[in-house]
Amino acid sequence: MKNSIRVSKKAYFLAMILTLLVISTCLVFSKAIVNEDPFDINQFKENIQASPDECWKKPAENRKNIICNKLTELQQLITEEQFEEAYDKLLHDIKPKLTELKENEYGEQWGNGVNKKPWVICSDLQATYGEDCDSILSQINPSILPPPLDSSPPVISINYIGDYHAGNPGEWVVDINDPQSGLGEVQIDVYYEDGNIVDSIDDQNLNGIESKTYNVPLLTIVGDYTIVVTATNVDDFSQTKSRVTTVLPDPGDPDPPPIIIG
Repeated sequence: MKNSIRVSKKAYFLAMILTLLVISTCLVFSKAIVNEDPFDINQFKENIQASPDECWKKPAENRKNIICNKLTELQQLITEEQFEEAYDKLLHDIKPKLTELKENEYGEQWGNGVNKKPWVICSDLQATYGEDCDSILSQINPSILPPPLDSSPPVISINYIGDYHAGNPGEWVVDINDPQSGLGEVQIDVYYEDGNIVDSIDDQNLNGIESKTYNVPLLTIVGDYTIVVTATNVDDFSQTKSRVTTVLPDPGDPDPPPIIIG
């Protein structure tokens, strides 16, 4: 009985130690995740306000408030995706005051490399703020950020060339342009008046080409033809445009239908 009690106590203490290790690991991991989040600027501001006044040049409270206001402006620039302005503000205005360093996230210096009048005067706090600033700089560096999505769809124009008669039914000239992100794919379908597709173009993998022109002929069969063009850019924004054109009998045919020009 005593042996079983000893075993139970030993197991209990081992379980407690294991639990503490797990909790400790989770806390460290959680802290690492927070520190790696460059856009958690609210936490950055809270850390600044909670820092010791003796680590700041006087008046410490005023300097903390000014830095926090600058970080709020930085947040707004990031939200508006003005990354060049945000990067410049953090690199040339905020970081030198917090770290004494005039250098980017890669340690490359600008100016003389050192701010002789930093607002933070404790070296350990300077190092901490330097890591935070570099983390943000590495995420908003405009030279490595992907270009913004082009939310505007391609521009499509459909023009008819011909005389609307079966002898010369003509063709549609389809011009498609997307100078911002480029074209991804184009789908063109031609419908006869009975609803059947009489011609189709499926042009995929355009790989961002800026513009494309298609010449789509009409048939010599009298009737209404509808062309439907759908163009998608590389950012997956699409536009669809259609046009109806009527092919009439030749002028010498008896009882020609009324002219309807689409």
